[in-house]
Amino acid sequence: MSLAQKLRSQMALPVIGAPMFIVSNPDLVIAQCESGVIGSFPALNARPAEALETWILQIQTALEQIRHAQPQRKVAPFAVNPSGTTTGSPTRVVVTWLLPSVIAMASVSPGR
Repeated sequence: MSLAQKLRSQMALPVIGAPMFIVSNPDLVIAQCESGVIGSFPALNARPAEALETWILQIQTALEQIRHAQPQRKVAPFAVNPSGTTTGSPTRVVVTWLLPSVIAMASVSPGR
């Protein structure tokens, strides 16, 4: 099964909840995923920095419980935007947690 097929099978709608600074939190991400859309948050929202691990575990645990209790339900994966993380390298966050999906941001300087 391709990645695209796997994602489609877990989603009710092809939607990604935006990783909103300050607003996105585990409860919002869990609700989005439970609704069948990819829930996300910026890693920077987890404060202090040590809270990132707690947030990821909380989301993973809740989604697994939902999937176990309702195996027929489409429960989408979650995503983290590791940009600006205070816990070190964004790549380390992704690799350490084997996140189901990542939202990456890139910027281009004006005039380029």
